[in-house]
Amino acid sequence: MRLSFAVLALPAYAFASAFTRPLGGGEFGGGADRIVMADFLALALIGYSVVLGISKSRFYFPALYQVFLLLLGAFILSATFALYPGTALFEVLVIGFGFATSIALLNILLSLSQEDFSRSLYTYVLTMGALAAFLIVDYFFFNMFNAKPGGLAGSFRNTGQAGAFLGVHIAIVFCLLMSRLVPTHTLTSLALIVLLLAIVLTVKRSAMIGLFGGLFFYLLFMLVSRYRGDKVRGVIMFGLLLLMIPLSVTLFNFALETVEGLAWRFQAKVNTNTLGDFASGFLNENIQATIHALELRPLLGVGLGNVAGIITEKYEIHSTYLALLATSGIVGAGIYALFMGGFLASLLRARRFASNHYAQFVVFCLPMLLGLMISWSYTLHLRKREFWTLMAVTVAITIIGQRLHKYTTAQRQF
Repeated sequence: MRLSFAVLALPAYAFASAFTRPLGGGEFGGGADRIVMADFLALALIGYSVVLGISKSRFYFPALYQVFLLLLGAFILSATFALYPGTALFEVLVIGFGFATSIALLNILLSLSQEDFSRSLYTYVLTMGALAAFLIVDYFFFNMFNAKPGGLAGSFRNTGQAGAFLGVHIAIVFCLLMSRLVPTHTLTSLALIVLLLAIVLTVKRSAMIGLFGGLFFYLLFMLVSRYRGDKVRGVIMFGLLLLMIPLSVTLFNFALETVEGLAWRFQAKVNTNTLGDFASGFLNENIQATIHALELRPLLGVGLGNVAGIITEKYEIHSTYLALLATSGIVGAGIYALFMGGFLASLLRARRFASNHYAQFVVFCLPMLLGLMISWSYTLHLRKREFWTLMAVTVAITIIGQRLHKYTTAQRQF
């Protein structure tokens, strides 16, 4: 199997994105503590895509990405009026860098032949499975990466990052296998199973709620579909989920007995007092902080990075939707709604050409994206590298599916 830089771009960037601890060990302070291995690879991807665009005299910049430029503009505008504009502009830079990396990855993927594109996706699935297996083995036996006792954090700074990362990549891998863009055999099936086990071990509620929400929407979409094949897939998926339950329970019980701090973390996360405290305390604090920020600057918000220590005593707002309202105001939240609405609409339109595997991926992606949107109510996903990877992969597959649909339609007419 020939593996060029372009073929390896997706799996390499996805793998590197799993290592979120700062390269300097947090000794430098400031923005330097946000620099990780994946950022250097991202620079290489951006440079390579520019050279590629020049050599081919073509550079893809889809309308969905153009809409996001408006949101970046809103972020910059709110930053100019923020109490700490430097902090706000740095956060804009972080999101903008992820945006640029996604465009670069998109163009690299679209430059590949159909055969090389399939190789890239196949390598990506196996890479994600190997990464999850490594995290689980380290979690149980070596503990080289898990800095704090409790749930699986691995190479991430905390379980929250681990859960968010795994949730997005499970959605991508799941859709690739269900659409048969990547062959379903022992290795690829194991990759998905290991990823599912890894996210359970994070004990991250928002990530698991998003995952199970996506799977629920998927089953619902398949069962109400007018296509018999979709109904069969839904029944098969339901059966596989039932088979996963005893395996997950067995592994989790083993973890409760062997991993330090997991039993305490699990009890702290699922008891009724914690859930009550979340609703009346943490969630209420986030809502009150958002209201306070809107009272100060309703149209443009207080600026990214200008909540913790200013609007709240210590923490930032833990929700994409509330955070956008607070930091970019009604204007930014409205543009974000337009952006995500466009994303969802592009997936819905794909049902018109769902006769090929590329389009089927996009159709299956819709319910998984709805599940992810539930989990994003607890985290600001726009600065997550995995979100921009999801964007690049989904848009690339959508474009290729549309190309194939036009080609086959023209062939039939001829």
